[in-house]
Amino acid sequence: MYLNIGKCFVITFTNRRSKIVNEYQIDGRVLARSRVAKDLGILFDDKLTFRAHYQHITSKANQLLGFVFRSAKGFKKSRSLLYLFNALARSILEYDSPVWSPHYKVHVNELERIQKKCLRMLCFREKLGRTNLNYETRLSKYNVQTLEIRRKYFDFLYLYKIIHSLMISYVYANVRH
Repeated sequence: MYLNIGKCFVITFTNRRSKIVNEYQIDGRVLARSRVAKDLGILFDDKLTFRAHYQHITSKANQLLGFVFRSAKGFKKSRSLLYLFNALARSILEYDSPVWSPHYKVHVNELERIQKKCLRMLCFREKLGRTNLNYETRLSKYNVQTLEIRRKYFDFLYLYKIIHSLMISYVYANVRH
């Protein structure tokens, strides 16, 4: 198997302050060290805090939220904007969340802020004002759950699949085809 050594690197996952650093080589070339690695769309940092991933997905989702509202100015129904938000931005905020689901409130709020902004913009478009409705009222008006509740649902679903050996059969089914 041929390896592109220019794309290879070493990352050490640890919470220790002083890392044990070894030099790794392939074909006599020393591999570079990295603090962040991207695997299947998820950014893993060397302490497994996922801060880089949170920053990346919030930035990307904010850009897509802006794109949705800029490009859909002529849309009459705000439901259409919500569908676009769900398809483009929320899907980024939920992709493979059982792996990186945040535990600290600061990260939960950072992710939730994007959906809050979307619902606030929808209310503003419908001439409901920015401050008249709180977040919980907006959620019920548009029949939307918080991202935190949705992540917990996906966590439990993933756990259910593991306990009932549904993940293994899924992997084997895809390998056979």
